[in-house]
Amino acid sequence: MNWDIVQGNWAQMKGHLKEAWGNVTDDDLQKLDDKKDQVSGLLQERYGWAKEDTDKKLDEWAGKFNNLTDDKPAGGI
Repeated sequence: MNWDIVQGNWAQMKGHLKEAWGNVTDDDLQKLDDKKDQVSGLLQERYGWAKEDTDKKLDEWAGKFNNLTDDKPAGGI
């Protein structure tokens, strides 16, 4: 997984993030930077996941965007 892809397309990624994890609000997304540790912390808070589990889920999610074109993930969400 290359988090640089997520950071480079953060405006679009926020929408994909909200689609993937519905407990993330627009207000949350406005407060978040494009840093993985911030996103991970938010998901841990919202879902009660352990850090290792959260980071694994984030890596799997972000891996869908390795071939990002036209704002669509490689494997779809």
